[in-house]
Amino acid sequence: MDNAARIAQFENMTQADPTNEMAYFSLGKAYAQAERFADAAKSYLRCIELVPDMSKAYQLAGEMLAQAGDAPRAITVLTQGHTIAAGKGDLMPKTAIAKLLKDLGSP
Repeated sequence: MDNAARIAQFENMTQADPTNEMAYFSLGKAYAQAERFADAAKSYLRCIELVPDMSKAYQLAGEMLAQAGDAPRAITVLTQGHTIAAGKGDLMPKTAIAKLLKDLGSP
């Protein structure tokens, strides 16, 4: 299945069930692969609205916001995600978020 078909599939899934966080997560990944960074960020942010402690979604949302050119918002999302990852003991997202924050010039 090509990426456009995957995007359409996941868009349909999110429309059919607006509370399906994994559909939004998968849609974000498909958008990212298509270099639709703002759309990817929006999908990951919706994932966070549905599951506020999904640290990987914070990591990817922040990364996509940075790719889309919105560094200030990326830093805000990543900072929140770092706190959540640290609180849950999610070491891989916590480490990745810390690196992204450093790359964006944030402590």
